[in-house]
Amino acid sequence: MSEVIFLLLFLLEFFMGSMMFSYWLGKIKGKDIRQTRDGNPGGSNLGRIFGWKWGMAGIALDFLKGYVPLVFIVESGILKDWRLAVVSVAPVLGHAFSPFLKFSGGEGRRRYLRHLVGFDQVGGSRAARNDLHHLFSLEGNRQER
Repeated sequence: MSEVIFLLLFLLEFFMGSMMFSYWLGKIKGKDIRQTRDGNPGGSNLGRIFGWKWGMAGIALDFLKGYVPLVFIVESGILKDWRLAVVSVAPVLGHAFSPFLKFSGGEGRRRYLRHLVGFDQVGGSRAARNDLHHLFSLEGNRQER
């Protein structure tokens, strides 16, 4: 495996992880979601502010930004051994230290758990179910606009 390909995949995964879809959806709606509720730029906070549909869109996009590239890498066999483990952490780092938000970002632990789903696609339904439960439990706490 070429070290250049390894480095490019790491940078690509970091960039994918740094894309803050929930924050951008909040901006589309005219609000910086980091300035409201818990200050997190993620889908749960987006859902608290604008309702479950917007929150679900943010969570889905945040999930897919890490899941799709990692599944491609795993299924194609491009990387093996420790290189795969290192590249799988890159989106977590990108999400937690997004250059789009001046190297601050979302909660890395949930991002990491979603990337692990890329290794175990069967576990994906459990992770999605937990996100849905979390989002719907917040609907009652939705902030008035």
